[in-house]
Amino acid sequence: MHLVKMLLIIIEHKILIELSKAFNGNEILKIFSQMMDKEVAHIKIAILARVKKIAGDKKIINAIFQKGRIDSHFGVRRIAEEYNEDLVEI
Repeated sequence: MHLVKMLLIIIEHKILIELSKAFNGNEILKIFSQMMDKEVAHIKIAILARVKKIAGDKKIINAIFQKGRIDSHFGVRRIAEEYNEDLVEI
């Protein structure tokens, strides 16, 4: 993936996080959850690294981390475990 495209994707994720402060965070989380099903590893890692910053339903956040923990890419699984350690249980 080209560096420029990757930077644009990271910027888009930061914009989504900022938008979640003004709009329904659950809708943003649902978008992230869908992206965890079909995006490449770099995108999934970016989502996992930022998803806890979004105010929303803990069940959706847990589902996103669960998708990360069972992903086929080692890096995604590792980040999901690392970032999920301090997630509050529901």
